[in-house]
Amino acid sequence: MKSFAEFWKHDAPSLPCCLFIEDDEAVADHEAYNCDACPVADALDDLAIDQENAEAWQLFGRCVSRFTVDTHLAGTVFARLTGELSVEEFTDLAARFTLLYDALYPPDKRES
Repeated sequence: MKSFAEFWKHDAPSLPCCLFIEDDEAVADHEAYNCDACPVADALDDLAIDQENAEAWQLFGRCVSRFTVDTHLAGTVFARLTGELSVEEFTDLAARFTLLYDALYPPDKRES
């Protein structure tokens, strides 16, 4: 079985996954997406077993949405979402974000 990073690097760009498209596209062509057969949905189900990982995934998604990246608001969103965390909670979340970032955007993928 491929790791999530291997899957992401090689298969995700061609995978019809509703998580990688805009909402209006998913509505317009909903039959093209099958969550029961989607390895991304399967990986997210595994992720949801751990509540802290699930919360980190949701916050990560908010921070790196196309809107926040295109408008250069990722840092602002991150600061607002983490503003009330303790030092320990922030450090833990930052470590989880680092793992997600490295898996979803491997260095060789970021350079291209």
